[in-house]
Amino acid sequence: MTLIRILKLLANNLVILILFPISVAVIVFFLNQNKPQEYQSGMILNTGIASGFNLSSLNSNRIDYFAVNNAFDNLTAIIQSRETLEELAINLLSSHIAENDEYKEYITAETYSNLKNELLGPDLYEELVSLRTKEKIRARLEEMYYDIEFNKVKEVIQKKSTHYNIDGIRGDLQITRKASSDMLEVIYKSSDPGVCFQTLDLLAKIFIKKYSASRNYEAGGIIDYFFEELEKAKNKLNTAEENLKNYSQQNQIINYEEQTKFIAEAKEELERDIYRTRMDIESSESALKEINQKLDNQGRRYLNSESILESRKKLSDLNTEITSLSIRSQEDYKERLDSILVVQDNLRETIAQNAKDFYTSNYSSEVIPRLTILSEFLKHTLDLDMGKARLQVLQEHREYFDKLFDEFAPVGFNLSKMEREIQIAEQEYLSILHGLNQAKIQKSNSELFGNLELLDRPFFPINPKSSKTLLLVVGGAFVSLFFVLAVIFGKEFLNRAIRSPTLIHSYTGLDLVGALPHEIKNKKIDKTKLNNKLQNLLVNNLAIALKGSPSPPMIFLIATRSQNNLAKSGLFVAESLQKINDQLVYYYFLDDHNKAEHLTIKEGSSKVILQEYDPKSQDILEDIHSQQAKNFGMVIQVPEFENSILYKLSNLDPSCIILIVNANQGWGFHDKTTLNLIKKIFSDTSIYVFGADMDPEFMEEIISEVPKERSNLRKWTKSLITLNK
Repeated sequence: MTLIRILKLLANNLVILILFPISVAVIVFFLNQNKPQEYQSGMILNTGIASGFNLSSLNSNRIDYFAVNNAFDNLTAIIQSRETLEELAINLLSSHIAENDEYKEYITAETYSNLKNELLGPDLYEELVSLRTKEKIRARLEEMYYDIEFNKVKEVIQKKSTHYNIDGIRGDLQITRKASSDMLEVIYKSSDPGVCFQTLDLLAKIFIKKYSASRNYEAGGIIDYFFEELEKAKNKLNTAEENLKNYSQQNQIINYEEQTKFIAEAKEELERDIYRTRMDIESSESALKEINQKLDNQGRRYLNSESILESRKKLSDLNTEITSLSIRSQEDYKERLDSILVVQDNLRETIAQNAKDFYTSNYSSEVIPRLTILSEFLKHTLDLDMGKARLQVLQEHREYFDKLFDEFAPVGFNLSKMEREIQIAEQEYLSILHGLNQAKIQKSNSELFGNLELLDRPFFPINPKSSKTLLLVVGGAFVSLFFVLAVIFGKEFLNRAIRSPTLIHSYTGLDLVGALPHEIKNKKIDKTKLNNKLQNLLVNNLAIALKGSPSPPMIFLIATRSQNNLAKSGLFVAESLQKINDQLVYYYFLDDHNKAEHLTIKEGSSKVILQEYDPKSQDILEDIHSQQAKNFGMVIQVPEFENSILYKLSNLDPSCIILIVNANQGWGFHDKTTLNLIKKIFSDTSIYVFGADMDPEFMEEIISEVPKERSNLRKWTKSLITLNK
């Protein structure tokens, strides 16, 4: 879309562009003329959410901006919650009803009269006033408001557009955070300055109370939860410790690690004793075997005598008891062990002395070496007996250790399991205890630092807000102007008609030979000059198109669809062609779209012969051949493709074909397909396009200028835009 086209659109719709915005501005002015004045008050609360000092900030200076934004959203939600606004409305209503209320002097007489006579009605108002105190009135209002049945109080608070309507209060509230600070600004607008001030004042009290209650409730609930869980964890820990204690008592475990270490060391020492004892036994057996070969029969009989065997048995019993006592380390057995050792030594000396006496009485002095052999044999025999007795005791003690190990193995596993249970229970207890401490810190934060503080208290607005009537009027005018412009340009962009020569050439792909305007109603346009320009253009283009064609010329006029004034467009072509060929016949037909009008010849075009024909008749071909024989030029209006059979005319050889396109119609798939079929039927014939019913505003694309009267301003503007004088 060119700048000239835009200016022409604006000029053509100048009346509606002026009248419609003015009408809207006038309507807006009258609608806002009696609008009551508005008063505005505000307050600022210091929340301390982001930069405020609290107990948590002692550990970390990091700020969680997501949590801060969430906290401000919570504050806004509390202010705008239905319960908060219901409490505010009931308190506001009760203060206006109660006598001698501190706020009553601020409200206007109009508000008071409206409340008494219209909103509540005299009867209900007097009933509430009779309660005297504000607390009783508020209680009665709450009772009525929360009653199931519909009543006046519900109507005032929920339905009617009043100072007490919760939806109205919410709509007039403006809650914003001051930049990125901790400050929360609350602004309220009302037509009554007293109500404006009082609403904010009551809202501040209710909001701070609800905010503190919600924080304390959250913290209190969390603390109660942690106390319950801590008690459960404590009981679980006590149970695990009690189970460990009982199990240790049942299995006589004082210190499992030390006890098992002591038992392991004792068993290791026992194994070493067993090894040494076995070595001593083997040594004694080896010595006895060697000495036994040196003994005579009399010595053997003595050693096997009843007295010696009895003494050996006693000595073996003593050795067994000595071994048993030596394994035990208690002080109580030390004296007993010492006394038995003395008896053992005495018995060994007695046996040795008896052997010496036996040899002295039975052998001569030269047999002293035999006494030594007997003493050695007796010594090793006693050592062997002592070793076997000791080994037996040690093996019995080994069995005791084996049983002890079998007992201590599952005990260790169970103790480890119980200790793990205690450790888990202890960790759980400490974790819950930590959570409890954090909850207490949070509650302390809420109590000490979480309270909201009014930085700027609500003020009584004295001056009303400046009226927005002028702004609304101007805004309405501009919005309506933009709306009209949007409609105008929208229609222009959405118009699918091929209105201009450029579009006709673009859609059809054919060269434009001429155009014919629609009925011109603009009196400033010189129709005669315009028709002369268009006819001269068409004559020149036809001369070029027919150059080299056989004489006389024959032109087919074809359209892709039915259209108005088709015969008239054909007559314009015929009159133009007559200037090239003196004698010319124009074959045309009239249908419903051509309105059955009778064509008339322009003065000076008497050589154009008008010949109306019936498209369904076969006589047209004979008549055409007859006119060709007379050397007459012909312009033949061909019926639409879908309403005739073109093969009858395809035998003719036209000089060229002109496609008549109505500029007020669109160009679709049907038109494109029909044109392609025409090209196939008349493949050797040149096809041109002619625009009918075209708006003169678009004709400057094919002629220099549409002849019409223009003001000097329009001439200057056009020359400035087109750079043509």
